Amino acid sequence: MGIRQIGKWLALGCGLLLASASPARAQTGLGIGGYDLSSAADRIIAFDYNSSGKQDHLVCYRPGTGVIWILQNSGGRFSPVFASSNGIGGYDLKSANDLIIPFDYDSSGKMDHLLLYRPGGGAVYILKNVSGAFVPVYASGNGIGGYNMAASTDLVIPFDYNGSGKQDHLLLSRPGNGICWILQNVAGTFSPVYASAAGAGIGSYNLMSTADRIIAFDYNSTGKLDHLVPYRPGTGIIWVLQNVNGTFSMVFYSTDGIGSYNLMSTADQVLAYDYSGTGKQDHLILFRPGTGIIWMLQNVNGTFSMVFWSGGTGIAGYNLTATNDQILPFDYDGDGKLDHLVVYRPGAGICWILQNVQGTFSPVYIQPSSLLDASTPAKEYIYLNDKAVAIENNPQ
Repeated sequence: MGIRQIGKWLALGCGLLLASASPARAQTGLGIGGYDLSSAADRIIAFDYNSSGKQDHLVCYRPGTGVIWILQNSGGRFSPVFASSNGIGGYDLKSANDLIIPFDYDSSGKMDHLLLYRPGGGAVYILKNVSGAFVPVYASGNGIGGYNMAASTDLVIPFDYNGSGKQDHLLLSRPGNGICWILQNVAGTFSPVYASAAGAGIGSYNLMSTADRIIAFDYNSTGKLDHLVPYRPGTGIIWVLQNVNGTFSMVFYSTDGIGSYNLMSTADQVLAYDYSGTGKQDHLILFRPGTGIIWMLQNVNGTFSMVFWSGGTGIAGYNLTATNDQILPFDYDGDGKLDHLVVYRPGAGICWILQNVQGTFSPVYIQPSSLLDASTPAKEYIYLNDKAVAIENNPQ
């Protein structure tokens, strides 16, 4: 790599390179914090490890293998505070179906417990972190709160059922069957506050497609994830449901997508996101892995409109051209706001973290593997003032 090339790339958005600068060079294809992201099964979630009220740690895990790590972030440098190849807290993580979500078990307003479950197997564990040692506060091989977890399609999300600002209820759904339950926790005993029979779904949304998904959303910008967004990728169907004293009803309904995003691909995914850095997940991200398409929508009095749009080029240099690309909101700065995005590619070792400054996204962390095609000069990256800058790896 020549000085000429370095100078050319450093000129992109960085200005002068001071002699005293000590940029950290990113390694290629190494995942994050030593976790290599080399398996297509790898998953990442944001977690409040320290019970600080901030989801500023990352849980990286590999279902079917027992591998699970928890990473802390210190000034953009990630390192493990927990690493195991034998599961966690007595849960072995040996099934390829295993999934993990963060959960506010104590109704403390903190997502500081981990819920691990095995769709089709019935296993459900809830783990508490005691000085770095995880112990079960709930453990079952037969589901939870009367919900048997016997279908491989079962899904669980945390939900603010009471509008309390706490995600201390669990919504369990069985796409394709129409079953949907919501469970409350009273001193470790779970029981349904909402339970629908097969085919009934929730709020008239029937949940009769195996493609159906549900997310929690802050529809009213109150700082509470107390609305539900059920949607059906590949069909354009998307609803938003409110809860009034246990009765769910539509506040938004469409068969043509939302905010001009058509939802006509089976690959489409929807996320709630704090786009404005307000501490409220009141925007929606819609993206289509494998195509580079990603949109972000705001809600003004029930009308959704774009605040960010990319029709096929991905976001902030991340091309989103792999069908298994994933995105999750993350509190990178430890400020209590899920206003950064972790974008990663399981099986390829690729992981980026993006910040948003007034609608412009840029990487604050980047571990590239092979985002560019073979005809494009390979690039490495250095960091200057917390900005990732590409360096062309070309000897000419």
